[in-house]
Amino acid sequence: MKKIIYYIVLSLISLNLSAQDIHFSMFYFSPLNINPANTGVENDLRIALNYRNQWRSVANPYSTIAGSYDMRLSKSKSGIFAMGLNFYNDRAGDSKMGTTQANLSAAYHLILDKQQTIGLGINTGFAQRSLTGGSALMWGNQYDGSNYSAALPSGEPFGNSFSTSYMDAAAGVVYSYRQEEKYITGNDHLAANAGFSVSHVHQPNISFYGTKEPLYRKYIFHANGIIGVPNSRVSFTPGIMYALQGPAREL
Repeated sequence: MKKIIYYIVLSLISLNLSAQDIHFSMFYFSPLNINPANTGVENDLRIALNYRNQWRSVANPYSTIAGSYDMRLSKSKSGIFAMGLNFYNDRAGDSKMGTTQANLSAAYHLILDKQQTIGLGINTGFAQRSLTGGSALMWGNQYDGSNYSAALPSGEPFGNSFSTSYMDAAAGVVYSYRQEEKYITGNDHLAANAGFSVSHVHQPNISFYGTKEPLYRKYIFHANGIIGVPNSRVSFTPGIMYALQGPAREL
């Protein structure tokens, strides 16, 4: 009885939910996931790995793994050119709704002075969505009027296994400021990044059935930094991100 009540409540709540791309609360540790212009913005070479596992009490947990690699390929008096690669795999619930995507990014950062740069970045990639829940999926055609029967045909053209793939693209800009320590133990450094990006620029079709179901464009504003307290071992690392994707909002 408790399970029945639980699923009824979950179903009612889900009527007001809106789908979103993957996102991490510690967004500054997945830099290429939020903005391709972050490619090469801070370091000559950088590797980032992310893993999240949540809602273990709700049947199969939701899990996400992501990673990125970016490096500066050339630097001149006028600017920095960098390239990177990022990927993620997300799997959700009993239905095993999954998304896997890999992107190649490139960015150019114009050097304004010794402390400031402004950069433009783009990426393009390939994504695959799948749903392979098997017997965990239940369809309306499998109810005989009073009971559910897995033996009845689902009426779905692909049975209980769906898959679709598409090309994707994103673009963004980022401003960077760096003030290094005046001496090695001064801890008076100051650094900040602020940027804006647009993902799913051409709104790729993500329908399993071949019908028109465009993926909402995603707009992200982000800023983060590090502020050293002079002559101490303390630094502050503030950060903010606001994302807008269709009806979904995140701050």
